[in-house]
Amino acid sequence: MRSNKSLGMKNYNHILWNNKPFWIAVLIFIAWAFSYFRLIPLNEGGEVTWFSMLFLYLIGYFYGGFKGLIFALLFGGLKFGTDYAFNILAKDHIVAEVFDYIFSYGVVGIGGFFAAPFKNRKEYLTRYNVGKPVENKFLRMGYLFAMALRFISSIINFVIFYSRPELTFAGNLREACFYCIGYVGVETLLTILLLFIPGIVTSVEYCKYVATHEYKVIAENI
Repeated sequence: MRSNKSLGMKNYNHILWNNKPFWIAVLIFIAWAFSYFRLIPLNEGGEVTWFSMLFLYLIGYFYGGFKGLIFALLFGGLKFGTDYAFNILAKDHIVAEVFDYIFSYGVVGIGGFFAAPFKNRKEYLTRYNVGKPVENKFLRMGYLFAMALRFISSIINFVIFYSRPELTFAGNLREACFYCIGYVGVETLLTILLLFIPGIVTSVEYCKYVATHEYKVIAENI
């Protein structure tokens, strides 16, 4: 039996393996598309989506926090532009919307700094002396940190731009916390539960492996 290469067949594995632009573009597109599938829409633009922030976070999980931050900021700009075009934004609060989109989405990529990225799985396991369950823990820890930053950013945005004058600072802060828990907290909880499903985690880890490794053609001859 000859390999595909020896038979003259084209090998398209290079499209998937270690193709950073491809994976980043795919994750951004999925995060953007899923952001419009809303489980719970809220007033003032809040929303619980079907795991859209997980896909945005995975850029940092795959390639590290620096790239995660850069592309999360770009995602915030993209989302702002499309929501503006679709008349989804509250245009009487445009400054608040800019802050919310750029920073609240942008900080999601920072979770990649806490996700222990790896280049080679064998070296990774040897260096950190950890098994698969602990490695999966980094996936959840990084996501939790990213969403905690998003929660804080959303609270700051609410207190600065949406405070009610009849309430004290403490009252507005309390209202902001309850409101932000209503969408950031709910989506975070649902996603963490999703990430405890072994098959989901295995799929994420395999995609990360493919996205960060060169494809090696193994010729077989019988």
